[in-house]
Amino acid sequence: MCRHRLELEKNFAVSAAIAALINSASAIKNKAGPDVYGPNGDGYENTSAGYDLSRIGIDITERSTETKKCAPGDWTTVHWAGYLKDGREITNSRGEPGGLPKTFSLGAREVFHCWDLVITQLHKGDKAHITCPSYYVYGGAYTQAPLGGEPIPLQSDVDFDIEILDCNRVPDFTE
Repeated sequence: MCRHRLELEKNFAVSAAIAALINSASAIKNKAGPDVYGPNGDGYENTSAGYDLSRIGIDITERSTETKKCAPGDWTTVHWAGYLKDGREITNSRGEPGGLPKTFSLGAREVFHCWDLVITQLHKGDKAHITCPSYYVYGGAYTQAPLGGEPIPLQSDVDFDIEILDCNRVPDFTE
């Protein structure tokens, strides 16, 4: 009889502990909305379960009023500045010869793979700070910094400040 009573008390204690955990977990509210693989910056809500986007940090610093996201296959025009983790600026569209933005076909691997992934999450007019792992930027390739100076260290992660000037523009084909 005593053994049975101890067993019941033990089961009751376990049940009470589980109920307390469930109640405390339901009291936690997700203020920022879904972020599937982890926190990103302010203004960005990750609702994609894709592995690649989970590796890239996106912080939208200025949101436009556009509602349609940039689409793969369409022309996109951006201005950017790129920095190593130690703060050295290695690329800047305004500082490079001509100071012009880059226009490319989104998703066609004409630019860093990081950009092809991130820009599909942005809208025309958005400004964002993105953190790109090395394997989505220069990787292990020996690369001279576009702005000159020392070569970019191998396997360097790169942060970009990017501004989407135009996107979702279907290319005009000429004869």
